[in-house]
Amino acid sequence: MLAPSFGENLEDASDLDLKRWVNTSVRHLAVLPSDELTRRELKRLKDSIDVNTDEMRKFARSSEKFNSETSSQSSAMIRMTRMITFLTGILVFGLIIQILLVFR
Repeated sequence: MLAPSFGENLEDASDLDLKRWVNTSVRHLAVLPSDELTRRELKRLKDSIDVNTDEMRKFARSSEKFNSETSSQSSAMIRMTRMITFLTGILVFGLIIQILLVFR
């Protein structure tokens, strides 16, 4: 393919065509396709960063939700453990009373 004329729209050209024009054009004309390739790569990079930023925000929100839920579950487990300890103490106390009553 021949080098683009100034009237040709570089945005409609494929990346492969732009690369060919950069490699085959006269030096001062190669700047236009090179700039267009750079612009496209920067746009792709920006889009990728935007997607990753959105995904990081979603991850942060879900992590916060997970942490709050596990924190409330942990609190419930601690309360249940304390209650079991208390009830076990009552059972041991009752057992001691029963043993004392048997030996009297």
